[in-house]
Amino acid sequence: MRSSKYIDFDTGVVTITPMDLKNSMAKPWTDDQKLDLFECRVDVWTLGVAVAMLRQIEENTPPSVWSHAAYGLLTV
Repeated sequence: MRSSKYIDFDTGVVTITPMDLKNSMAKPWTDDQKLDLFECRVDVWTLGVAVAMLRQIEENTPPSVWSHAAYGLLTV
């Protein structure tokens, strides 16, 4: 997986949550801060969840519900 400042995709450990990052930034936000917050949200809330789901799909065998989770992963 690619590296991220906000989550370790290999372990699933979140380094900083989007809410913590948001609360640490002084307003008014710069464009760079807005991009950092967007990246954090995508990495933690979307890609991190997708990676965790993919790992569960790969680690389980039918008739596990995870055998059908790829359809859910597509929606994420």
